[in-house]
Amino acid sequence: MVGVDISKTMIKFTKKRFTKRLIKNTELYVVDGEHLPFLTDEFDIAYTCGMFIHVSTEYIKNYIQEVMRVCRIGCFGESQCQNNKKEYYFCHDYATILDELGFSFKILSGELQIPSKSCYFSVTK
Repeated sequence: MVGVDISKTMIKFTKKRFTKRLIKNTELYVVDGEHLPFLTDEFDIAYTCGMFIHVSTEYIKNYIQEVMRVCRIGCFGESQCQNNKKEYYFCHDYATILDELGFSFKILSGELQIPSKSCYFSVTK
């Protein structure tokens, strides 16, 4: 398993947590999400957890393209959103952005039956 974060503090926290839980065979890197130090299609999938919500509209396309570049299949993720009458509102218009980039976007929360203020989604090539 490979993990990345822009924060040295979060990488240290994760290393301690992995050690405590005896999770081995991991690599953790402090990197900018716009410049991932991995080969194209190096991984089958990526999982993001609340990351895209912290990326400004100006940079979101670059971040998504970079995550998708290193993944052979696509990305599964979670993003905080408003849930009002089973409608999801994101901080970015992911459907439009991903369509412009040539990727497919699907909201999974309804299918997964997960009661949450977060929304689970998939992005595929």
